Amino acid sequence: MSNPGRSWLDHAPALVGTFLVAGYGLIGIAALFVPESPDTIHDGMPGLMFFPIVASLYAAAMLVQLEFGLVRKWQPGLLQGAVVTWVGGWTALLLSGVARQFAVGGLAAARAFSGGAAFLWCLFIGVPWLLAFLRKATRREEYRGFIDE
Repeated sequence: MSNPGRSWLDHAPALVGTFLVAGYGLIGIAALFVPESPDTIHDGMPGLMFFPIVASLYAAAMLVQLEFGLVRKWQPGLLQGAVVTWVGGWTALLLSGVARQFAVGGLAAARAFSGGAAFLWCLFIGVPWLLAFLRKATRREEYRGFIDE
């Protein structure tokens, strides 16, 4: 039997889910730019919103890819989503911190903050990447099993 193709009604549940998930991410981005009152406590909690924002935007892109297959060689997965969320969240968090310091205190404050931001980026992204790279590079194939073929 031949498959006559899918109609827009067949794609509707995936599109609704995509719009909901992408809407969450876009509303989260918009919420980060809402003006604050002068007596606002800056405890860093709004910065933690970058992680669910990145995760929801990745999930929306994943839903579109799984439903329509727009990028031929991309096969989204859970591990890939976790890595994109981790790397994208930390990168966005630290870059926004540098931008905020630049807006509040000028170039000198941004320069002072960027050293610590670079250290944290290397600590949370560079070191795990290096450890994964070294683990893969030193993995041996001689321990495949107990029985030799």
